[in-house]
Amino acid sequence: MLCNCSHGHLINNVTITLVDLNMETIADVSCSDFDYLFNQGEKKIKILKSNIEFSQCQSTLKHSQSIKNLKSFDVRGNIELQFENKKEKYCFDRFARFYYNGRYFFNRRLLIYIVERGYGSHPKYLDTLHCNE
Repeated sequence: MLCNCSHGHLINNVTITLVDLNMETIADVSCSDFDYLFNQGEKKIKILKSNIEFSQCQSTLKHSQSIKNLKSFDVRGNIELQFENKKEKYCFDRFARFYYNGRYFFNRRLLIYIVERGYGSHPKYLDTLHCNE
């Protein structure tokens, strides 16, 4: 599972930062470089504020499936979850693969949730996206 949500931790704040999933770069963008490589005009930032949104996000996180480590991971955004006593920041690529703390996960529902919050809709290819491990 992507977060420790099953241990009773409730989300207090969610910040989503993303760029266009179809944006091309000359090299893969790492999690640590994402914030610095894209300028403010390219990034879309959405802060979730309601308990309903926190609950939906937490529910969507539960659909994460652990996948094997990836040789290539080209980041297009991150989602930061604020709990009462800690923060967890996950980066993601356009293929619904997420990275946190040395582990990779697949969660199509979470990527759709993120993109819909950021842009109001999502690309149709996400509906049929499957994990290519």
